[in-house]
Amino acid sequence: MHHTTQTSNTITAPRFMKPENVAATMSGTELLALVNEARKEFGEAVIRANVFAERIKDELDGEYYKSFVVQNLNNTLSTVFELTRDQCMLVSMRESKAVRRKVVAKLNALDAAARSIPMASKLAGEMAIMECYTRLLKPAPSSQIMMLAKISQNNGLDSNFLPAYAVDAATDSTDGSSMPTKALTALLRDHGIKMSAAAFNVLLGAGGYLKRLTRNNTKKEVVEFWSVTELGLRFGKNLTSPNNPRETQPHWYVDRFADLAREVGA
Repeated sequence: MHHTTQTSNTITAPRFMKPENVAATMSGTELLALVNEARKEFGEAVIRANVFAERIKDELDGEYYKSFVVQNLNNTLSTVFELTRDQCMLVSMRESKAVRRKVVAKLNALDAAARSIPMASKLAGEMAIMECYTRLLKPAPSSQIMMLAKISQNNGLDSNFLPAYAVDAATDSTDGSSMPTKALTALLRDHGIKMSAAAFNVLLGAGGYLKRLTRNNTKKEVVEFWSVTELGLRFGKNLTSPNNPRETQPHWYVDRFADLAREVGA
């Protein structure tokens, strides 16, 4: 079965457009162009549009497809068909072996290109989010590698080219090796500083070494978290929080924590 719609405008059907959960489609006019292009290549006569339209109706008799009656600029009427990929394959089966192979190869190429567009858009979107995240939150190189590996996994890409190890060091470090870090609570204990991590973070924020950022949780509630600033990167780094990938978790370089504590008066 098919349905017909009268309209006064010329319709240009999409070439294997493939929105989410919708079958890929091509117009009968575009399919005819592919068929005639292949026919010319192999020395066969081209098919007229009205003949091809009758072929589509006959081949797809009993199947559901869309057709539209359109009024051309010269006031004549034409029928435009919207066909799925499988229907295009059925119609093309009436061609000679050489033409049929050429048309089928072109249909396969168009279908593959249509399927690659959503993946490319998704990947580009995720990379843009990571770029923004990196610029705003300044995660350590090791965290950036983890993020890239996750993006690769999400998009079915091979991440073996990524380095297995990243150097996490202070911005003014020159020896090229990673510097060990610890969470604030452990460092306060190691240095015998009788102050809570929350109180120490307030000092770090006042000194410009930390800044308080916010995000919305799944309940649309505002959640606050700390992030090491450009100034603070001399003494620590931002890791991706294990509680939420959209938060940072400050870690401080073991060998520089005494200097940091002195600078904030602790």
